Amino acid sequence: MRLGIPLFRTLVDLGAVTVAGLALLSRMLGFDQPERSEPVMRRARPIAVWASLVWSVAAFVSIVLLAWEIGGTFPGPQQLWAYLSNIPAGKGLLLSGMCGLT
Repeated sequence: MRLGIPLFRTLVDLGAVTVAGLALLSRMLGFDQPERSEPVMRRARPIAVWASLVWSVAAFVSIVLLAWEIGGTFPGPQQLWAYLSNIPAGKGLLLSGMCGLT
């Protein structure tokens, strides 16, 4: 667990930055010129989908790991709910994971 929390937090950040960057890519390439941007975007879209999946899964796993660290045992639904409702970082990770799914 000592390495899991920083690893998954890094994956959350990398996934979010990748999705945001690829979302802006069409704007930088010139979305009004599809003959220029579409070949690149055809390859970038699947990468963005996978990055958003990594982002979401890493955020949800981070919630479980952090609740586990606070509680001392593997968290059940009640312990997860207590973590999400009482700790602001839990709410932030939940929101982040939901943004990745969106």
